[in-house]
Amino acid sequence: MQPRAMQPGARPPLARRLLRRAVRTTAWTYVVVAVLLLVARYATGDRFWPVLVATHLSYAWLAPAPLVLAYAALRRAPRMGALALAPVIALAVDCGPWLAPARATPPPDERAELRVLTWNLGFRLARVDLVADEIRRLDPDLVLLQEPTQEVHAQLVRRLGAEYPHHGFGAAERPIRAKAWLSRLPLERAEVATRVTGAGGARLGVTEARAEVVLAFDGAPLHVDSVHASAMLAKLGRAWWEAPGYVALARRAAARGSSLVVGDVNTTERSPLYRDIVDAGVRDAWREAGAGPGFGFPSTRRHHWLKTPPLVRIDYLFHTPDLECTRVELGDGEGADHRPLLGVFRRAAPPAR
Repeated sequence: MQPRAMQPGARPPLARRLLRRAVRTTAWTYVVVAVLLLVARYATGDRFWPVLVATHLSYAWLAPAPLVLAYAALRRAPRMGALALAPVIALAVDCGPWLAPARATPPPDERAELRVLTWNLGFRLARVDLVADEIRRLDPDLVLLQEPTQEVHAQLVRRLGAEYPHHGFGAAERPIRAKAWLSRLPLERAEVATRVTGAGGARLGVTEARAEVVLAFDGAPLHVDSVHASAMLAKLGRAWWEAPGYVALARRAAARGSSLVVGDVNTTERSPLYRDIVDAGVRDAWREAGAGPGFGFPSTRRHHWLKTPPLVRIDYLFHTPDLECTRVELGDGEGADHRPLLGVFRRAAPPAR
């Protein structure tokens, strides 16, 4: 007599039936979510949304994706597996590197240089020992931090206060929007602001707090705004991708000159917001002096229990044309949510006569 499992018409064991059902259900959710993300990506013009979902919302759900899709495609449901794989592959290709060609480093001269570091630490995610070590390694003159807690800032001051005697912490209405700064150079002004004056004199509200720092650099004041835009930009303008306050901030910086706008803008180069900021008259330091995709989020640290490689560039160093960036690099983000972004700036050379 044949074993029961081999008899015609015999039902598979319960565990196998449950596994098949779980695989089918999970694979179909991948199909539905991937299609919706593709629609959102091309309807809004911003590839940030697939990355946001992949890194913030669905760690446990996405972790078994390769096994589920392989099982569905190769063993039990090839058509369903193909349907699931197609949009996933399309998203992976779309989120691939947007390469920047290598730039030649300007020759050294007598002009002073300022090393500026922007770093989103991740609310309650920072490991102070690793963050302090990386700041020392990158050796910036000015450090702008997003999402620090007051405790993290205090610990950094204890470790780095001798090297950075000018420092401060700016609380915000929401703790995740807090800012901090560390500086080797004396600061003429340092505060957290929530409003910005546009170039035409109209006052435009910025819903997220920003740190505004003014210091003397190479004989003249330098204005630095540290920002952290919300990932949900719909509330900031007449369409979800428009953030009038941030565009006005860039426009004001361009009109004033000698300014930097740095931080986590939570959008990619393909978004209308990025284009509006650049069109306002500021330059992207990575596009000026960087090479490669410049992916800084998520960092190489473990997010929850799943280690995710950097997938997108959402941290920026924007500067006005009277400054130039001679070098820009990404640091090690093991101690935080993002990788730190360092830019080296100097006054632009006067035009040759």
